[in-house]
Amino acid sequence: MASGTIDPLYGVWGSSSTDVFATGDYGTILHYNGSSWSSMSSGTTDPLYSVWGSSHSDVFAVGYDGTITHYDGSSWSPMSSGTTSNLYGIWGSSPSDVFAVGQSGAILHYNGSSWSTMASGTTRALNQVWGTSSSDVFTVGPFGTILQLSDTPTPTPTPTPTPPPLLPDLVVDNLSTVWVVDNYTYNVLGTITNEGTAIAGPSTAEVYVDGELKDSGLIPQLDPGVGAGFLAGTYAIVGGQDRVEVRVDVFNVVAESDEENNSRIRNVFSAGGGCFIATSALGPDDSSVDTLRAFRDTHLSTNAVGSGFISAYYKLSPPVASFIDDHPALKPVVRAALLPAVGVSEAGGMGLAVKVSIAGAMLLVSTMAVAWVRRKPTFS
Repeated sequence: MASGTIDPLYGVWGSSSTDVFATGDYGTILHYNGSSWSSMSSGTTDPLYSVWGSSHSDVFAVGYDGTITHYDGSSWSPMSSGTTSNLYGIWGSSPSDVFAVGQSGAILHYNGSSWSTMASGTTRALNQVWGTSSSDVFTVGPFGTILQLSDTPTPTPTPTPTPPPLLPDLVVDNLSTVWVVDNYTYNVLGTITNEGTAIAGPSTAEVYVDGELKDSGLIPQLDPGVGAGFLAGTYAIVGGQDRVEVRVDVFNVVAESDEENNSRIRNVFSAGGGCFIATSALGPDDSSVDTLRAFRDTHLSTNAVGSGFISAYYKLSPPVASFIDDHPALKPVVRAALLPAVGVSEAGGMGLAVKVSIAGAMLLVSTMAVAWVRRKPTFS
């Protein structure tokens, strides 16, 4: 085809077979109308390396020293690119989404009104650009350089943390017992507290003694941080000790932040009843508790020294046993301290006086150790 010029040509684009543009050295722009090529005035003498348009009346040409010129269907006019880098390629997905690439990794974007610089992450020249959409654009350069612009990191806004949901949390606090008739009948008292962050609706509390339901009552609506006291009873102690448990929100009518802290247990002992500390640390059904009881009845209660130890133990141990109930982390320590006493109680080939002395000392040391720990503020 006759072009009508001897200047080098670098770029070509058309909207149809009768509307084709070519660009080249010295600001050369040619137009093909389907039958012949003709020269157009570009308004520049700088080389134009690439051309692209969205239609016959919206065509861009880019080139040397950041040159960009635009054709509106009647004439070409210069545009401000904001760069002096040579521009080698241009492509767009729409009139308001155009990319130009060039020297030293330059990438420019046109939003329909102005050009702005984009970070490419490279200093190598970028020779051509093409894409399928505004979010899927490729550009290439020397030494095998290929960039996909959608891979360019986009700062991700820091999400606003979602605050935890506001929920109530019903717990049993200050569970204790008071004797109505010493060592025979007692009342149970304490507080149901809402330790959550939202109002707790009305709920139900129940009192169990040795696993048997004894009482139940309605707990009123509680604001966060507010508690309601309760008093239940009177109950007769059986076999020297009772296991008292208070449960709140027993029908799970209140959705809580912690559904695992809705009960509290306390052991109640009467004088002469049980091995208080062993029962709290080992559990009432542990065979070691029966071993210690048998040792008490068979060997300690039959002599003056043993009877004196039992009397001291019954005075010291009930509050200590209650403290162990309230601080389960102490139970493994107390269990370890009691094991030698259990072993001595079961051992054969040992004189009665030795057994009484060793087992009694072990039990008394356990009592005194926990009583000392009970005074430390760490466990308050």
